[in-house]
Amino acid sequence: MAVAATGVTCAGVASADFVLPTPREAGPNAAIAADAVNDAIDAVGKAEPSCRPRIVRAGATTTHDPPPQDMLDAFAVLRRPATAGDAFDLRHRLPFAARVAVDYVRRARVFPDGTSVYVVPALSARPAFTKRPASCSAREREALEHRLRGRPAQARRAARRLLGGFEKSQRQAASRPPQPGLFVFAFGPHGGGGGGGLDVSDIRKHGALNASYVRGRGSRVIGLVPDGVASIDFTFARGHGLGPEGDRIYRRIYRRTAAVVDNVVALTVPRMPLDALFNRQVWRAADGSVINTIKPPY
Repeated sequence: MAVAATGVTCAGVASADFVLPTPREAGPNAAIAADAVNDAIDAVGKAEPSCRPRIVRAGATTTHDPPPQDMLDAFAVLRRPATAGDAFDLRHRLPFAARVAVDYVRRARVFPDGTSVYVVPALSARPAFTKRPASCSAREREALEHRLRGRPAQARRAARRLLGGFEKSQRQAASRPPQPGLFVFAFGPHGGGGGGGLDVSDIRKHGALNASYVRGRGSRVIGLVPDGVASIDFTFARGHGLGPEGDRIYRRIYRRTAAVVDNVVALTVPRMPLDALFNRQVWRAADGSVINTIKPPY
């Protein structure tokens, strides 16, 4: 979905180079462990459907309650009066969100091709998982041990750790309380998409960024940032891509500065979506001073 990117070429980002890491192939023991765990979970889930991990689909339930005050304080786009252009069709857009604050949904940007970017606050933004019966974990461990017979010791240890981490994450996901968050979506004549659900604290630290493929141009990057950020200096790495194709190589660093409008930054870059999300950012105030610097995750 092609849009006109905001920004100009910028060489003012830190001069230090960085390179995309080459995707590493999993070793044989790691592959054995992952296959055994997935097979055990799948087998137990087929025998007992209540053991299957299930996300509660809230279906974008709505509320006229306002978002939390810290959310309103951090994002000016939510504080401006609503207009007719802010109307947003929630059907099938946010299947996992609950209590979307419909009176505070805002259309933050409109691109030249007619694509609109919406900022959507929800009082319960994290996916909720159904609680599984207590017997599921024991059945999965039994199924895993059966599949690990005769396997190398390192693979057995790795598999047990993987299953333990999975079961812990399931327990935590089923018991965690609702968390308010913000979503960002883009819709237009060429399709659309988005996501998010991050809370105010996370967006203040890292922003909420997503990337979508633009045929023949790379990816369109759209991000949500808090008040006070007037522009962002982006640096996209050279080196091997992170995507499944594995052989994509970017031979030059790519730098751009993009303006922030109504808390939203947008630009199109010559990278595939996964690689576009691997970037360095310098957030700047209107006077050019640095507010925040975000480094790649690894």
